[in-house]
Amino acid sequence: MTFRSCYETSENARWRYHGKQQEKQMATQAAKLPRQESEEERFSLLADQWRKETRFVSSSTELVLNSAYQQIVGMGRSALPLILRSLSSQGGHWFWALKHISGEDPLSPEDAGNYEKNREAWLAWGREHHYL
Repeated sequence: MTFRSCYETSENARWRYHGKQQEKQMATQAAKLPRQESEEERFSLLADQWRKETRFVSSSTELVLNSAYQQIVGMGRSALPLILRSLSSQGGHWFWALKHISGEDPLSPEDAGNYEKNREAWLAWGREHHYL
């Protein structure tokens, strides 16, 4: 083995060693970072927070101006299937969020103010647009 090939072999070994050390450091640093929550987890946490904070609120303005509700609206179109599933399974006053995120209003004017008609109209809209 020549000096050059011996040097190259030890140099390669050193690079492999340092490369593995860097991989370990990066893995350790990544483990220390807070885990990114999924859209579904984020929605669930915010929806639970909204329900707790507005449990005794009767004002629709206060319901929709709640910080957790506004953060859900801020999630945009990715929140639509999550909101519709929640509306289907748990109910709730999601109509303002649905209207503002989607830019649509499937409710006929004569049914305004009727919770069950609102719910039915939005769930039908969700099925029609493949969100449910």
